[in-house]
Amino acid sequence: MYISQMLGHSDTRLLFDVYAPYVANASRLDGSAFESLMRNEGLA
Repeated sequence: MYISQMLGHSDTRLLFDVYAPYVANASRLDGSAFESLMRNEGLA
């Protein structure tokens, strides 16, 4: 949320829609903790 606010977005959805495809996931485990958190928050 902090990064979204710094970029002037009203929520995190735009951040993920626009920037997430550019984040490398070489080990296929990168971001798994974050993804789990987003699922638990009902955002993914």
